[in-house]
Amino acid sequence: MDTFQDQLKYNILLLIRRYLNKSIVSIDSSDDLINNLGLLPIDIIYLVTKIENEFHVFIYDEDITRIRTVSDIVNIVFEKKNLMSTLVFGGL
Repeated sequence: MDTFQDQLKYNILLLIRRYLNKSIVSIDSSDDLINNLGLLPIDIIYLVTKIENEFHVFIYDEDITRIRTVSDIVNIVFEKKNLMSTLVFGGL
């Protein structure tokens, strides 16, 4: 059974694949967004905006500066979703 983080990774890879018009198998979570995938910094900001909208999270500027790889995006979104879950359900 896939974990939430695995599903999140897959969905983020799909979003990036659609943006780049590439096959999902040609994108790896360790790929550097600039060096391997050829994104410009403005592309990363655009992707972050799409990810925020898609996954209902807010990614702060200081978090964006940490983003280098696909895994970085997955980890940041996972952290945000876990934090939201803890805030919403933590008191139960």
